[in-house]
Amino acid sequence: MLYRRIIFPCQILCSALAVSLMLSGCAGADNNSELISSDSDSVQQEMKNREYLSDKLKSWEIFSQEISDSDGDSEREPFVTAAKDAIAAESTSAKIEITVRCPSEYESEYRRMAGEFKWQFADDDRYLIDVNVVTSDAPNHNADVFIYNDRDIEGLVSSGKVIKVNDKLKSFSVANATAESIDSCTFKDKQYGFPLSSCKGNVLLYDKSVLSWESLSNLEAMIETANEKSENVYIDIEDQMFSNGIFLAAGCEPFYDGTMQTADYNSDKGLNAAKTLCSISKYQGKGLICSGDANNVIDGFSSKKICAAIVDGNNASDIRQRLGDDVIGIACLPTVKIAGNEVPIHSFSGYDISGVSPNCSHPFTAQLFAYYISRPRSQIGMYYSVGSIPSADISEYMAISEDPLFSAAELQKEYTHIFNQTISSAFEKSIGESDILSQIREKRGDLSDQQLKKLLSSIPEKI
Repeated sequence: MLYRRIIFPCQILCSALAVSLMLSGCAGADNNSELISSDSDSVQQEMKNREYLSDKLKSWEIFSQEISDSDGDSEREPFVTAAKDAIAAESTSAKIEITVRCPSEYESEYRRMAGEFKWQFADDDRYLIDVNVVTSDAPNHNADVFIYNDRDIEGLVSSGKVIKVNDKLKSFSVANATAESIDSCTFKDKQYGFPLSSCKGNVLLYDKSVLSWESLSNLEAMIETANEKSENVYIDIEDQMFSNGIFLAAGCEPFYDGTMQTADYNSDKGLNAAKTLCSISKYQGKGLICSGDANNVIDGFSSKKICAAIVDGNNASDIRQRLGDDVIGIACLPTVKIAGNEVPIHSFSGYDISGVSPNCSHPFTAQLFAYYISRPRSQIGMYYSVGSIPSADISEYMAISEDPLFSAAELQKEYTHIFNQTISSAFEKSIGESDILSQIREKRGDLSDQQLKKLLSSIPEKI
């Protein structure tokens, strides 16, 4: 496809007026009139304009044309040459600078990958590349590339803080990632980043000296065993990641398509789930602890007050590193009794994603780096350096596929849901406002069916 001629200078990226002029002056703008429809809200409008501009940027056209026969390997031709030509096209001052924000424990690895990226793509007389790595706890969190949890995608897209992936890089990402990981970073049929790591959903941690693998199948039996040994199981009843898993296990089918949330919690199935949460909550003080954060869990394991805990994958990795695999075991979630039947507790898959800010000065280079750190080779390197489980296919890597965290997530997979396709922020808020979870915890499950029905009735069926 021939380059579209743009009759305005590069200042189009700097003002809303120039954006409007470009949209009206570019060839083909008439065919994209839906991008500037008056009935779009301001955030959607801004994002659509940015997406339109990104697709028409010269650097993207160069990259897409030159790389048509590539397999997406960033270390092979024609990928390297196409990427360098595209970088040069967006370099107006011969220097390109991008800032990457990552968790503090990943800083050294991202600095290493930044060096590899520069070695791969900065060997060119037309420009210089500088990649700055800052941590999430740095005073200034503004960054061109950042790492986010898949549960945050709705808020980031709605607030215009992340930009969609270019179609060409998207095709490479889809080819190298699992379907579930692509779903995790897709919102309203658009991909907003590249999956980096998996196994961030809820898992069960247990003290190997107190509980055997064979004793982990049933939650209530675990709590009773813990109580007999003057220890406790930790579960945050008010944590919606856990409680929603009980409703899903009971057969409720909440669904979010990015626009409309439907939910059937105010139903017989929802009542059964609420009654199960009450049954669990009654064990407080009798082998169950329902409050505290990850540090309390670590201290609890260390002091022998806690022998098992349901936590998310991030906390699981931290606890494993601090206490050691000889002490802490990892398993999928146990079953729980719902309406008289033993049912596996459901959960949400969890992924880390590399996203790009729509405000970055060099969007091609930023998105190229976000893609680079998500490639399978980079993910494998991150596993061996910091223990993060790749989201790419790791069937050929026995050391990773046999990792207890990965094994637990694989066993849980049948009962796992993609968060952004199931739960919206508005639905989360409605559950919080219903006060049902706090009431169940505070009253230790001593609530009648009528009281539960009243609390459930305040959770809307459609939002």
